[in-house]
Amino acid sequence: VITSPSAKYDPEGMAGIINIVLKKGSKDGFNGILKFNGRHNKYYSLDKMNGLNFNGNYRKQKFNFFSSLSLSNKFGNRSGYRNNITTYYTDLAENDDIIDSIFYNYIDRKERIFYNFKFGVDYYINDFLTISSQFKADHHNKKSTTAQIFTEPEPYTETSIEEDDSENPNLDLEWLFILDREYKNPDQALSFSINLHEGDDAESAILKDEVEEGVILEKITLFNDKHSAIDIDFLYKYPLSDNSKIEFGYDGRIIDNKSNMSFLESVLFDEDIIGEPLTDDYIDNEFLFKRNLHGVFIEYENQLSDYFSIKPSLRIEKLDRDVGFETNFISEFELDSSLYDDLFNEAKGQTYDLDTLEVYPYLNMTYNIAKNENLQFGFGRRVERPGGGAHG
Repeated sequence: VITSPSAKYDPEGMAGIINIVLKKGSKDGFNGILKFNGRHNKYYSLDKMNGLNFNGNYRKQKFNFFSSLSLSNKFGNRSGYRNNITTYYTDLAENDDIIDSIFYNYIDRKERIFYNFKFGVDYYINDFLTISSQFKADHHNKKSTTAQIFTEPEPYTETSIEEDDSENPNLDLEWLFILDREYKNPDQALSFSINLHEGDDAESAILKDEVEEGVILEKITLFNDKHSAIDIDFLYKYPLSDNSKIEFGYDGRIIDNKSNMSFLESVLFDEDIIGEPLTDDYIDNEFLFKRNLHGVFIEYENQLSDYFSIKPSLRIEKLDRDVGFETNFISEFELDSSLYDDLFNEAKGQTYDLDTLEVYPYLNMTYNIAKNENLQFGFGRRVERPGGGAHG
């Protein structure tokens, strides 16, 4: 557990980090784990709630092949009720108190099917140089249905359905390449990696209102997200002496995402504003998010004595971020007593650009009191990035 990370690590986040170092097996042959799981309750059984997980590798001389497969089906069912009574009191004798009641029962059903596949290979060129590559694919298909049956203030039913588009693959693809160079001196090492990611996620949200018996009004919203990312890492460390070493590197994080949201204009407006009269056209809104983040770091570590060590480090980051919005909403249309028109008109075609150069200084010191006891002091600058996740 690294409570005060140095400039080597991404400064995003306010907490420390956990550095997990994995050691690869050196024996030839096949190793694998196969696991089945299932659940049963009063709503569903093994045919609806099950899973399969496989992890394995085969090593022969200079090659190591590894793969994993995961299949998961999860179904859930939840029900309940809510009774909400609000009373408005008045001090005026000519007016009566007002009692507002909202009573409804709800039923929530969720279905989720998930597939994950990974395949990779390690090639040991020699005892000190290894090249690795892997390919990963994820697919998901989920559906959530919630029905609210109102009894007060008047009986009617409202149903909302959120479902992945069955005609869209909803697929995430990832390719990773790693080069590791070790040396006889463990304080010297070189590594390089590049990770490419492409994803597509499409779903729909349907709201069904029973306006009268046998008459159901549907309001449909469509979502389509396309996201891509490139992560590049380079690191080199070198011992300057028996008690000191230097380490420097580069981190690149490139994100290019596009999200589209479409909904029928009748959701907001009573009359046609886009297409032909007496038609219900879609209002298409497109959100664009691009971010290029390039960081370089250098850190120096010196064991000044058997008791005291010091590690100053510095990180410099160049951030370029663009956020944009496009829509087919007709800007000339004026809607009385509504904010929607102004919001669409002001945002349409606008782009928010952020171009900054940031410096992150760090200082870490350790004083060894005894063999297994020490005092640590750490100082550093951290950052919380809005929209910094993989999907922007």
